[in-house]
Amino acid sequence: MWAADKLIPRRWARDAWTRALHLALPADPVWAGLLPRLARILRFLTGDHWAFTPREAPLHLGVAATWLPDKAPEAVVLFSGGLDSLVGAIDWLEEGRCLLLVSHYDFGQLASIQQRLAALLKEAYGPERLHHVGLRVQFPETREFTLRSRSLLFLALGLSAAAACGPGTPLVMPENGWISLN
Repeated sequence: MWAADKLIPRRWARDAWTRALHLALPADPVWAGLLPRLARILRFLTGDHWAFTPREAPLHLGVAATWLPDKAPEAVVLFSGGLDSLVGAIDWLEEGRCLLLVSHYDFGQLASIQQRLAALLKEAYGPERLHHVGLRVQFPETREFTLRSRSLLFLALGLSAAAACGPGTPLVMPENGWISLN
């Protein structure tokens, strides 16, 4: 969805804003029934009209990983580099927790801000209690520069990281998106 959002320019739409996007997605039959709900969520997030056709495809990629540091994270925190995610991380660190900060960026100076803040937190709380993963998700041929689906990508990255840390690992979302929804 992030790829479609970034690669199909809004200017191609009839009104130069609202796109009609139809994707064929690999989906296990168990999950295929959720695609209409996903289309409604994306409509809300992006303002575009989404439709999905499920297609059968193997979803087990055979990827396995082992957590190398001595202590696995007790929580995964979405870390945008803004004040809200910084304060959220500090709150959990003050409770003595071990955290994995997950960031993502596509261009600009955001990565350096995220890395600098994560380094300062490691310095203050210790490298054994804080790990940072910054992911660059960018397409060189990007045609659309709005970031309407960014929050969904951010959430998916955080959920993937939490699942990789082990069952029951919470995903902490100290983001201003919650404030704007309320």
